[in-house]
Amino acid sequence: MVKQFIHADGHQVWGDLSVSGVRNDHGEVEYLVALVTDITAQTEANERNHILAEQLQRQNDLLKAELGCAAEYMSSIM
Repeated sequence: MVKQFIHADGHQVWGDLSVSGVRNDHGEVEYLVALVTDITAQTEANERNHILAEQLQRQNDLLKAELGCAAEYMSSIM
């Protein structure tokens, strides 16, 4: 499970939480073992990539529109 956690120094981090049960000889859960892997850098990079992809798509759309206008203009003068 991916969620945000509060680090011991107070800042927020993204973590991937994994939990497993340790069973005794009778098959009963005796302990739970939890591991949180810090994935803050990955999560922030993914968010930056998403924002950049949106910006690139907007620029691409503008260029296509400008090229369309230029093509129409060239057709009109030929």
